[in-house]
Amino acid sequence: SQVHTDGATEVDVIIPLPPGVLAFEVWGDSMLPRYDPGDIIVVQPGANPRELIGDTCLVRTADGRRYVKRLLRGGQEGTYTLES
Repeated sequence: SQVHTDGATEVDVIIPLPPGVLAFEVWGDSMLPRYDPGDIIVVQPGANPRELIGDTCLVRTADGRRYVKRLLRGGQEGTYTLES
């Protein structure tokens, strides 16, 4: 189950989405003013994180939580920092 504090939860939308594309509802306010709680974002999963450095992304952490954050390089190879 998703924790509804500061992340994103997958939702169904009434518009047709292309195959492989998913919709998520934003929870929390850590990405204000860019995204408000309740905003719906549409994503295509599976991108290579190394190609997204500096971009705002929907990410899933090792513990299963999802966040809308800016993806930055981490302190060690293969790690990343999430910026609000």
